[in-house]
Amino acid sequence: MTTLDPASLPPSPRRTSAGARVPVCLRILFHPDLSRVGDELELDGGAERIIGRSSPDFADATGRQAPIADPYVSREHFAVRATASGQVELRPLPGVRLPVLVLEGGPHAAARPLAGPCPVPLGSLVRLGDRVLLAVDEGGGPTGSTLVGRSGPIRRLVEQVAAVARFHEPVLVLGETGCGKELVARAIHDGSGVTGRFVGLNTAGLDEGTAASELFGHTRGAFTGAADNRAGVFEAARNGTLFLDDIGDMSAELQRKLLRVLETRRFARLGSHDERPVETRIVAATHRPLLEDIEAGGFRRDLFERLRALTVTVPALRERLVDVPLLFAHFLRRLAADRDELRWLVAPADPAAASPLPLDHVLGLLRFSWPGNVRELRNHVTALAAANLGGPPFRPGPELTLPSPGVERSGEPEAGKRRASPKDLPPDADVAEALRIAGGRVQDAAEALGASRFQVYRWLHAQGKRPADFA
Repeated sequence: MTTLDPASLPPSPRRTSAGARVPVCLRILFHPDLSRVGDELELDGGAERIIGRSSPDFADATGRQAPIADPYVSREHFAVRATASGQVELRPLPGVRLPVLVLEGGPHAAARPLAGPCPVPLGSLVRLGDRVLLAVDEGGGPTGSTLVGRSGPIRRLVEQVAAVARFHEPVLVLGETGCGKELVARAIHDGSGVTGRFVGLNTAGLDEGTAASELFGHTRGAFTGAADNRAGVFEAARNGTLFLDDIGDMSAELQRKLLRVLETRRFARLGSHDERPVETRIVAATHRPLLEDIEAGGFRRDLFERLRALTVTVPALRERLVDVPLLFAHFLRRLAADRDELRWLVAPADPAAASPLPLDHVLGLLRFSWPGNVRELRNHVTALAAANLGGPPFRPGPELTLPSPGVERSGEPEAGKRRASPKDLPPDADVAEALRIAGGRVQDAAEALGASRFQVYRWLHAQGKRPADFA
């Protein structure tokens, strides 16, 4: 597990392209009432604010405001102000009901009592006993997006999505498996103002024999079983957005067909010579290192250039850990909305009672690296909800297992590392078996083999196979 080094934190607040300082804030990461998770208090002008039970007000994602309102938080609990150097200074106040503990540098830091005026960098946490956890982070108010999160990386992603949504050129969405690339594609569609539908297609799962029909449609009698005329996704997404997922796993023949359509902006249904115009915006996504695949001959450079007119990179969850409690609360509240047996976890009936969800569990989530990204967190919340359907006491659910040390998670190899070679892998039969057991999921197979996913991808290319062949 990687420990956050306070020395690596930014020495001053981020600035926008126009040079304006981005404000800093206190954000609620844990509260006995999970609906309060994500609420923010902006710290501006360097003025000192007194944080307490009844004031000041923290704003939620819709702009509604309310104080912390936990009965165990003192009326005047501690003082806080933003400094000119980009840090936040905390000052203890006498007679508080809960001790103020500071985790300077993030969730991996040791907690220490707030005994005097204390400057802390962005990324630090402030713990009010076992009741409330606050983060010192970038601010800026509600994002106004359907993307869940309020951290600096997610705010920058929202800004990027809003910018590319104003164009009609193709967009390439990059990011690790499970980080929410389809949600980003939908956000681009929603922000574009188009009148047509959002249509998604996983190109990695396309069968070679039916791929053309799925994409372009077919006429009656075009092939055995074609009893009627059928529109493909290019027609279904007319005047809308066509989302092509996992384009890095497309076969060479499908890459060729897609490239021709993008070049000519016309297509014909299978079995017909009547060409139709392409009247849809293309958003493609991949978790693959496409530049490496191009060098290895696995992906066409001309198609890559056609698709990447605009590029959006979705941050991995470990790059925005401060959003984990907000996502956790979001998923848990959604599950509880349809299941009365889970309401006790989300909003306790007695505000003065002990929190049903331990703060230490949320701190554990913040210390995990989330190799499976948001999808893994959502699965964890679902398993935790199933374990707690019977009511209190709280049961933590399945234990989170960290990945093996040394397994690469990023989209590019670490600087200075030699390129992984298929020759470094176990025998071919072992690699094929690992992929079969993993259902074609390259990351899972790589972990089982003690290798990197880049090695497995190069092995697949050398064998002339795709992950879908093992699904």
